[in-house]
Amino acid sequence: MSNPAITAPIIGARNLEQLEDSLAAADVDMTPEWREEITSLSVTPQPATDRGETLLSNWT
Repeated sequence: MSNPAITAPIIGARNLEQLEDSLAAADVDMTPEWREEITSLSVTPQPATDRGETLLSNWT
């Protein structure tokens, strides 16, 4: 919830216990240090582009 790039998290709970755990994550106060540590564990993906822009660029 503290990441402005995430507009709609997708959770895939198979049972009530998993759903409760996922919903409890909304109560975690993410610190900048914690976010930096977690972010450093994965590669930053390329920015998403509009599919329409990609299709149009292939026509020129």
